[in-house]
Amino acid sequence: MQERIDTLEGFFEYASFFFVGDVPYDEAALRAMVPKGRTPAETTKVLRALLEEVVDPILEWEQGTVETAIRGFGEKAGWAPNELFMAARVATTGRAASPPLFETLAVLGKETCRRRLRRAAELLKTGAAT
Repeated sequence: MQERIDTLEGFFEYASFFFVGDVPYDEAALRAMVPKGRTPAETTKVLRALLEEVVDPILEWEQGTVETAIRGFGEKAGWAPNELFMAARVATTGRAASPPLFETLAVLGKETCRRRLRRAAELLKTGAAT
């Protein structure tokens, strides 16, 4: 879904996740992070594995490298691309709609993505929205 941005204020609201340290996860975001047919525990496990097996080892944090690594991880983990990509998108941006995922991850940077993935996994584990 493409959001229409009519004002500079609308841009900042839409793209706020680029300019803050931690992103809030409301109940809707936590639900969107968990794919249909999956559980919060499964999603927590895959986000932690994504962090440890993909994000941490990447030395060159750029769009192409990140995309290749995440796609390969999804195949290995048995998660459909749309399931994994939405979980990663919401975990790193706090929202289901954002600019293209891999470009967004590259711009956010590795450390921000690491921190947000870790925090999202913890919140899913406890079921607490922020």
